[in-house]
Amino acid sequence: YGVSPEVAREAEREGASDGIGETVTVVVCYYRGEEGEVCRFVFSGDAVLEDAVGYFRRKIGDRRADAERPGKPIPLTSGDAINPVTAYLRPDGSVGRVPTVLPYYEIREFPIVIRRNTAAERRLLGQSDCAFIRPQQQAINKVESRILQKLMRGSVTPIVPEDAQISVNNSVFGQVIRLRPGESAAQYGKVDTTPDVSRDVLEAERLYDQAKRIVGISDTYQGMDTNVGNISGIARQLQVSQTAGRLESKRRMKNAAYAKIDRLIFLYHLSYADETRDLHYLDTWGREQNVAFNRYDFYRFDPERGVYTVDDGFLFSADLGQGAEIGREALWERNLDNLRAGTLGDPADPGTLLRYWQMQERAHYPFARDQVEFFRRSGKGEEVNRENESESGDEVAPVDALSVLAFGRGEGTR
Repeated sequence: YGVSPEVAREAEREGASDGIGETVTVVVCYYRGEEGEVCRFVFSGDAVLEDAVGYFRRKIGDRRADAERPGKPIPLTSGDAINPVTAYLRPDGSVGRVPTVLPYYEIREFPIVIRRNTAAERRLLGQSDCAFIRPQQQAINKVESRILQKLMRGSVTPIVPEDAQISVNNSVFGQVIRLRPGESAAQYGKVDTTPDVSRDVLEAERLYDQAKRIVGISDTYQGMDTNVGNISGIARQLQVSQTAGRLESKRRMKNAAYAKIDRLIFLYHLSYADETRDLHYLDTWGREQNVAFNRYDFYRFDPERGVYTVDDGFLFSADLGQGAEIGREALWERNLDNLRAGTLGDPADPGTLLRYWQMQERAHYPFARDQVEFFRRSGKGEEVNRENESESGDEVAPVDALSVLAFGRGEGTR
């Protein structure tokens, strides 16, 4: 933080006093300023490390930078440009011209994302499952400690005659007991003091099952159901659905946290990405697209006021159809069922097969990319044949869905 050694001595330290293995506790605080801006205060003990008012504001040196005044046209992704001079309409109907002023965007949200387990009233971090099953966890720890103590105290004590010629130790190999005349093997024996821990194990398993029921996790959901032959497949699927419904709140909280992270990333780019950023993605048709993120594309001109503002009114959400929310194998089977049912089109049509393999590619099916390229090339060959037939004067069939899927332009939504 660039503080002087005198200030660093006032920090809160932990560990050895000689400096070896010593750590410093640093506390970072974010709060709202008088103008609603985000401020940051960092301290350690009595040492103030940072006190930044308007933490996200643009600064040139030590001075605040509120806006930029371009000296040349700024190109936009759409092909237009922001000119150095802005024309606006005066109240009397005449047109006025002023130098263009582009205000720097300042983030007004705290750079903190909390992934809550479940929401709770008047609780910043929400509710935790550990709070509900803490009694069971503590009881299980006591039972496990009791089992360990029993096993550590248990032993096997040998019984031998007083004048036996064998060594009593833990070695069991290489020893031979030679009985004297008149001795019997019955004179040798053992006393097993190993305790019975079966009831303790049953109690630990009972507490574990009780904790699972409180959280809402069943054996069927974990794939540990032993009564597979006694219930039907529909009943097992219903049990899994009920457990998944109980966990829906946790999924929603997780998706909300990821959406918040995506929005913060967008706001950071909107504030500080002066240069364009290249992005790559797959469109609806499975084709790889290259786009450039330009923060100047989000400037909006107000003709009545004659000023530019930054449009940050975008909503972000997590895609529930991707990732681990739905099992990949189940998604593959669902896509195959849709193909067989004809919901994607005629299963014999190459365009339908191309669409099917594009969906499988998005679901990360093995070698689906090769099938997409195969049907895409097949579609190009059919289009060339139709063009040749058109030039020869033969009747041409109407354009089918394959051409649209392979060469059509997808429209993006915001």
